[in-house]
Parts: sequence; structure tokens; C-alpha cells
Amino acid sequence: MVLLNAFYFGEQVEQLRPESIDTHELVWERYVRGWLRTSASTYWYRAARLITAISSGSTITGVSYVNSGEVRAKGLELEVQMRLRGESRVLVSYAFQRALDQETGAELPNSARHMAKARISVPGPTQRSFISVEGQYRSSRSTLSGARVAAVATFDVAMVQPLTPAWELFGGANNVLGAQYADPASSEHRQDAIPQNGRTARLGIRWKLSTHSGN
Repeated sequence: MVLLNAFYFGEQVEQLRPESIDTHELVWERYVRGWLRTSASTYWYRAARLITAISSGSTITGVSYVNSGEVRAKGLELEVQMRLRGESRVLVSYAFQRALDQETGAELPNSARHMAKARISVPGPTQRSFISVEGQYRSSRSTLSGARVAAVATFDVAMVQPLTPAWELFGGANNVLGAQYADPASSEHRQDAIPQNGRTARLGIRWKLSTHSGN
């Protein structure tokens, strides 16, 4: 395996060392009478000797990897989960984070400062079925060139209909409002940002490997 890696990515990959990651997290959680759960967490982490892709004209792939750089990040996450009447559920979460490259002081590419999510699940029109509606928001993110992609909000809808204890029918639509957005690309892509799919639909049947739940 090492010989193959050196063949494709150059001999310098033989000198790669494991990344070093140090993480600290503080979590607070509270339950209220079985219908409400709230939680808050804050974290800090440091990652050093990052395995980073670099351009290389001497390799077959044009890419090699080196240990380079150090990243430090900190953030706050808040979450509320509620059980409504019957089997309905609501989940709302928000996260703030900031990740910086310690050599340049710049924010990491494709790292949103603000992210929010809301999901509601309610019984469907048929017996044992469920419908879920989920919305997600991500603030603007930087690209490798230093440009930024716009903030985006997307909404998805899904429905699950159990057929037997092992089989279920599922369907849904992603990005139902057809939001136009792009995600920052990696160093292996020619584009600085890659446009993402618009409105898409899916339909299928799933088989669950295990249907047994212990007491």
C-alpha cells in the first residue's frame, strides 16, 4: 500500500505523520416531564500536522500530501426537542463556530459561522406513516481563492410508510423551493465553487437488517 501511495502521490507521502487533535467539550442537558429536551454545548479543539493536499507536477495525479498547518476552532451549539400531541416531534438547533488557520489567521474554507436546522415530524395520512419537513440554513462560506459563496436556506420533505416489520416505502423531495447555491470546491477541482442540485425527488423501498429491539 505504501508503494502504491508513493507511486501515485510521490515519495514525500512516506514521511506523513498522523494528525494530532485535542478536543474539549462542555455539555448541559435538561429534560422536562418527558416532552421537552434542551441542551447547550460549547467546544474548543486544536488540530495540528494536518494532512493537506498540494499541487505537484512530479506525480501522476498532479496532487501530493504533506503535514502542514494548524487549525483551532471554537463553537456553541443549542438544541431544543419537543414531543407534541400524539407522535409528533419538533427539533430546532443552532450552531455558531469559528475555525481559523493559525498560520494565516484566515477562516477555513467551506466553514460556515452560523448553521441552523428545524424539523417537524407528524403522522402521515395512512396508518403508521410519518411525514417530516426539514429546513436548513448555512451562512456564507469562503473558498480556497478567498471568495465567498452566498448563504443558503433549503427545505426537504420526506415520507415513510412501513409495509412490514422489515420493509418500508419511502419518498421525498430535497430543496423543494429550488434554491440555487454552490459549495466551495477542494484543491483537486478546477472550479472554485461547485453548483449543487436544485429540486430533486426520490422514491424507493428499504429493507431493515434488524427489526428486533430488546427490552
